[in-house]
Amino acid sequence: MPSSVGNPIPPGIAETHKMGNRDELLDWLRGYINSTTADGHPSEDLGIHTILAGDPTDEVVPILFRCQWPADARSRHILIWLRPSISDADFGTVLNDQFGIFDSGGAIHKTVVNWARFNPFYHPDGPDGAGLTATVLREEVARSVGLDDPPSLKQVFTMINLSMTAYVEVHVKTMAEMLACQLCGGSIGEVGEWEQPLRETANGVMGACKHCGDRHGWKIVDILARLLNEELRAMSGQAGQAPFGSRYA
Repeated sequence: MPSSVGNPIPPGIAETHKMGNRDELLDWLRGYINSTTADGHPSEDLGIHTILAGDPTDEVVPILFRCQWPADARSRHILIWLRPSISDADFGTVLNDQFGIFDSGGAIHKTVVNWARFNPFYHPDGPDGAGLTATVLREEVARSVGLDDPPSLKQVFTMINLSMTAYVEVHVKTMAEMLACQLCGGSIGEVGEWEQPLRETANGVMGACKHCGDRHGWKIVDILARLLNEELRAMSGQAGQAPFGSRYA
């Protein structure tokens, strides 16, 4: 079955997938995205983008992303073909560029995987279909790229491609909200000072203001690391969701 105009597959990529026809799976995910918007209206399709940053030996895989920014705007989504080994900086940059986030006064707070059926990273083993499928998928990811807790960016993209049952929600905050101290809520600096990190991150920035830095000294690094780790683990346990990536500290 040839690929439709809406889902052109890059040269050298197999149209068939272990879970079925790749084109039909992508169309199903687009339908799922449209059925789960916050306002109940269909999401605007921004088309397809390809980025080849990362290890050239990696297979390029399709990942769907959705974003609603500004807050009162219509939801938008895009299919991005990328390599799972894409760096955090290239990943953040492509999302900012495709959704026009930084240039419209926003900053990416986090990227969260929305699983249509179950989260294969954390679904318990068991004799049922979901349990068996999750076990097989985890083992395949582990063999291919390793498996950490929480999973790395590369491991998450690999899992999404294997399961074809998830898209990534891009959550955005205002600059003022993003540049708030993680400890007291005060400002950690001006937008100009943080422009590059904000343009290149897909999971926000995490920092402390001068007052808290002076108060806690070198301990601030350990405090921020612990806060980030606790946040990632807590969010990873939510039903159907698992955040991923890294932040600037």
